[in-house]
Amino acid sequence: MNIITLEAGPIATRCYLIYTEENNKAIIIDTPLDSTENFMYHIEKNALDVSLIILTHSHWDHTADAIKLKEKTDASVALHKLDEYRVLEPMKHSIVPLYFELTPFKPDLYLEEGMKIQLGESNCLEVICTPGHTEGGISLVERSEKVIFTGDTLFKNSIGR
Repeated sequence: MNIITLEAGPIATRCYLIYTEENNKAIIIDTPLDSTENFMYHIEKNALDVSLIILTHSHWDHTADAIKLKEKTDASVALHKLDEYRVLEPMKHSIVPLYFELTPFKPDLYLEEGMKIQLGESNCLEVICTPGHTEGGISLVERSEKVIFTGDTLFKNSIGR
């Protein structure tokens, strides 16, 4: 499993492009504002086929470019149902005033505890519900690689914002 870590947006949000060389299938995890160009560079460079965009939670700094990336890749967008209300009405539910407009959208797929997302034959992401930062926050575990993607469930040197 290959992991490309990117950072984008006004508050330097981390996001990930994960793929396997077995079949060039890829998954995007989180989509900060202004991340589309960086993602597309790596997608095109590696000739990847992105099938899914996973949002670890629905705060704007993790969802702002979801629709742009969906349009460019034709990937489905997945989010936990309890966090859907923020992406349906993103300007209403922002906890800070924003200097840009967010496009409302409805997820294509709802993530649930224990759901398995296959990436190639040997890699599988398991959805773990980790509410706290948001009601529907999730983490993704790849057990064979001993990797976990936590969104904002964990902050280095902090307890969250």
